[in-house]
Amino acid sequence: MDAFPQDVIGGKNKSEAAPRQIEIDWGGPQHVVTDIDGSKSIFRGRRWVRRFLAASDAQEGDIVVLTETAPYKLSVRLERRASEV
Repeated sequence: MDAFPQDVIGGKNKSEAAPRQIEIDWGGPQHVVTDIDGSKSIFRGRRWVRRFLAASDAQEGDIVVLTETAPYKLSVRLERRASEV
């Protein structure tokens, strides 16, 4: 959680949302704007996650990489696991 600005980390429900949000480019048709539920360490808005995993054909062992592209903006991509020889 230290990688994120403290003002995007909110409480356990929407009524305790953070004062700021982050914009996430996951490669889909629209960017996602959300804060982080600090009690669970998850993005509050998560509908896009399933679509991202399906669109990227994520497999067990793959790594989801978050990259800060600008203040309060993230890019999400999938890094394939190294194939076993």
